[in-house]
Amino acid sequence: MLRRAGCKQQQQQQQQQQQQQQQQQQQQQQQQQQQQQQQQQQHAATAYKRKAQENEYGGRLKNMLSFGTGFRV
Repeated sequence: MLRRAGCKQQQQQQQQQQQQQQQQQQQQQQQQQQQQQQQQQQHAATAYKRKAQENEYGGRLKNMLSFGTGFRV
């Protein structure tokens, strides 16, 4: 009985350690996601102006290509 009880305690401790490790990994993932979001916001602000110019130029280019080849691009 004593041996079995000891085994059970060890198993429980191992499970707790695994859970703690998983929680740490989740926290790291959350931090990474936050960093990515910040980068995306900064990038979106600078890319917005670029996008407006690209849309005008890209729109004309697509129209020319689709008109010339007869296929939608």
